Amino acid sequence: MGVSIKASVIREHMANHGTEEKKIVFITAEDFFGLKSVSRFIEGFLKYAPEDFSIDIIGLTSDKIKRPVNKWISFSLYNKQFRFLPVYYKANEEVDNAIELLIFSLKVYFHCRYNCRVILFFQRLGPALLSCLQPGHKLIVIHSEMARVLSQIKNKVRFLGFFPLFYLMCERITFRRMNCIYIVHNASVDYYKNRHPSQARKFLFLPTFYDKSIFYPFFEEKIAIRKRLPDIFHAVSPEKKWILFVGQLIPQKDPFLLIETFQKIIHRGVDAVMLIVGVGKLRMKTECYAKKLGVGNLTVFLGFFPHQMMPLVYNAADVLLLTSRIEGCPFVVLEALGCGIPVVATNVGEIKRFVHNGFSGEVVDSFDPSVIADAVVAVLEKPETYSRGNCTLSVIEYSPDKIFHPVYKICRELT
Repeated sequence: MGVSIKASVIREHMANHGTEEKKIVFITAEDFFGLKSVSRFIEGFLKYAPEDFSIDIIGLTSDKIKRPVNKWISFSLYNKQFRFLPVYYKANEEVDNAIELLIFSLKVYFHCRYNCRVILFFQRLGPALLSCLQPGHKLIVIHSEMARVLSQIKNKVRFLGFFPLFYLMCERITFRRMNCIYIVHNASVDYYKNRHPSQARKFLFLPTFYDKSIFYPFFEEKIAIRKRLPDIFHAVSPEKKWILFVGQLIPQKDPFLLIETFQKIIHRGVDAVMLIVGVGKLRMKTECYAKKLGVGNLTVFLGFFPHQMMPLVYNAADVLLLTSRIEGCPFVVLEALGCGIPVVATNVGEIKRFVHNGFSGEVVDSFDPSVIADAVVAVLEKPETYSRGNCTLSVIEYSPDKIFHPVYKICRELT
């Protein structure tokens, strides 16, 4: 189905199609066919993109058999045709360290040359930096609250104090070459405008979205919904309160604080279980920590679930709990609210934009597990206050077609 990547092949493709179609190429340091949030962002863009947009995706592969490196793959999605080119292999679906990111960026730069009519749409700074000298228009999305990320790196690891300065230098070079820079954290827009005043007009807020045709409330009893779940859930008591976590088990998500919070909830006499959907490099340590705190028998590690299964999982839960230290604009918050499930979360990123205290959940201005546990207990004790209707109303305006409309407009103007 695919062909080996050659610059001449790409140029020929562009010669045949460039004058008729708006050509957009997403560059992502993830496997598009995986389960990471950037892939969901791109998928939302694809679903509602105008018919005259021709879209390629360049990323990595976590499956060498189905998606071999350096082979174009044609695929159909939402009755549209797209192409995907993996240029790097990574089993866990994501480039997650500086060396791998550099290798991936170099492969993107040397193997993927497009002409000046193309829009390159980057999802990470590294590939965008190395591609600055390539022709074409360029857009980038900053998916995290980078000011907080850099501050934590500098404070926690003293000998890496130089890294924020290096990052900011790379950022300055890259941003000069971008046509637009989208930020998923609204407060960071002003942060970037102040840091780069000559580029201020380029910085635009782009919130996260959810697809209401997929994520919506099931108007059934919780017990009935839970009986429809896969066998892995059958060992979980359907009579208990289900506290759900969805995400990677990585330092930014602070799964240890999650477990500490759950322990406090149990100590308050709540008959509950903790369901963890996701994997990550801290999974084993998180399991051990749950056992150490005496809640290992009440904590269920479910691994990854297919995206199409998640509406059922959300609807089966009583509350979504996030104890993140850093976020941008997490999809899981909008998806849970879209399913009518209240959210309790730490006050990071854009969470407060969607979760309204006393209405659709609680946003906690503390990393104290006792304070977070109090918020969870309050939500569980008063389901009528945090109703399905309140939750869905909190995110009703954040559909992908509305969110991407101004982005499609800019893409059309650039080409």
